[in-house]
Amino acid sequence: MLDLNDVYVLNDNFILRSIHDKFWCLDTNSGDQYRLNRVAYDILSELHPNQPISVEISNVSSKYKIAKDVFERDAIELLSSAIKSNIIRKEV
Repeated sequence: MLDLNDVYVLNDNFILRSIHDKFWCLDTNSGDQYRLNRVAYDILSELHPNQPISVEISNVSSKYKIAKDVFERDAIELLSSAIKSNIIRKEV
């Protein structure tokens, strides 16, 4: 389980892109593309050094009309998947 006080950032070889209502995370080394929905894009876009993921999740959840605990659970699932895919990393 993720510690919500930890800081995560996109790995250096990943970039986020959007065109209209289409969202991607691109691996600039391999060329792999990950299609994202708007919420996933918003969460990954909010990742910043020196900012714990609890703040980032709170910032993004305020844009959506969903219970905070439900949003947090889904965001943690997304971030856990992004860690497994090496899209994001824990900032040390």
